[in-house]
Amino acid sequence: MSFLPRLFNQAEKDGTASGLPVNWKQTLRRSNVFMARRAIADFFHIANQQAEAEGKRVIWKKEIVDAWEQFSLNPSYETVVQFLTVMPNMFPYFDSLFQQSLYPAI
Repeated sequence: MSFLPRLFNQAEKDGTASGLPVNWKQTLRRSNVFMARRAIADFFHIANQQAEAEGKRVIWKKEIVDAWEQFSLNPSYETVVQFLTVMPNMFPYFDSLFQQSLYPAI
């Protein structure tokens, strides 16, 4: 089974309508946005590769693409908030413990 359906069908962590934890904005203040940007770029790359290998294409909503482009060009607190507003399932990439597990040598 592909990892994309598992990622986007996860239960919400705190039951909020957005799917984001209650303290998500405080977590972002401690986050390494540059590391998150690199990890999310890897996510999009892998998603595209996997779809291509299956003879498919990944199509993202315009809002997601626009928010990602803004964040990737200018990784800041404001652009992260905009990105997570349209794609809340990417929140774990901004959690410092998650980041340490992705790149333990950094």
